[in-house]
Amino acid sequence: MRHLLLISALSTLLASTATAQSPATFTVDQAASQFTFSGSTSLGPIVGNPPNFTLVGACNIIATTGGLPIQTIQFVPGESVLVTPDLVAEIPNPVPFLPALATIVISNLRLELQSNAGSVNGGSFVVNLFSTTVSGTSTITPLGGSPSVGDLTGTMSTPQPLNGTISANGSTLSLNAPLQLNFQLSDPGSGVTADFDVQGSLVADYTAPAPTSYCSSVANSSGAAGIIQASGSQSLFANSLTLDASNLPTLSLGYFIFSETQGFSTGLGGGQGNLCLSGGIFRLSNFIQSSGFTGQVNFPIPFSGLPSAASINAGESWNFQYWFRDASGGAATSNTTDAVSVTFLP
Repeated sequence: MRHLLLISALSTLLASTATAQSPATFTVDQAASQFTFSGSTSLGPIVGNPPNFTLVGACNIIATTGGLPIQTIQFVPGESVLVTPDLVAEIPNPVPFLPALATIVISNLRLELQSNAGSVNGGSFVVNLFSTTVSGTSTITPLGGSPSVGDLTGTMSTPQPLNGTISANGSTLSLNAPLQLNFQLSDPGSGVTADFDVQGSLVADYTAPAPTSYCSSVANSSGAAGIIQASGSQSLFANSLTLDASNLPTLSLGYFIFSETQGFSTGLGGGQGNLCLSGGIFRLSNFIQSSGFTGQVNFPIPFSGLPSAASINAGESWNFQYWFRDASGGAATSNTTDAVSVTFLP
């Protein structure tokens, strides 16, 4: 059958290559991410003035599917959060009416959050989280002494368990996690050592771009050009994204192809259609579709049934197209829809 020959041609054309995991960038909700700090020093307890601050910025998260909607979650480098306002504290004098024993100012403190890969169960996850200081300066001024300035860049907090949740709402994924961090500082200039404890809630959101159509398709025997759209949730956790192809010839067989890389070439497989993909292209030839009498195909993406080398992860954008049997001038051939690009949520 000519259709089987087309499938065979596609098999030789499409190469299966592994995809790299890309992080999704979660923007911190500053108003909701409220923190307090306290601690002790070699001279006495720390009293914040004020003792609270917020976070501004973003964090990177990788979610892996492992054949399931979502299996693990991990904080990775690449984005950072800024502590605002600067942390200002003092070490009170044991004699109440005397000046503080020292003042401590930590300015321009920017942190990069990292963790191990933790398991996810029903939207809840547990990881061991720590932070690395991207920038920051500590200024310690002892009573009757001169200020001593230290560079905090590269300082790492003690890893702490982070129990959080992720939830999808439309194209937005929300992260909510009570966060605890501990920093230990040592200032050679003044001889003061300090132990800071930070507590609060990390609240952040990632909004995936809406699916976007691109490329062009050639009119098929229905008299129209085939089009493809994506509907449903872009969340891997929700597992409900559907590919919709329409303007197809009736009773036509075909299947979906997909790739991380966009492209354009004509005459796919010797047919009439344009190939809107490039690089490592995968096919879903195990899921052959029929356009029926309506000239349409509706196909829920089988994340657990993708080719073994095709791993779709959160934060990645993948491109989909439909290749179908058609006739031109009475001769059997093939055609394609345009393509749609989808960015996935965890």
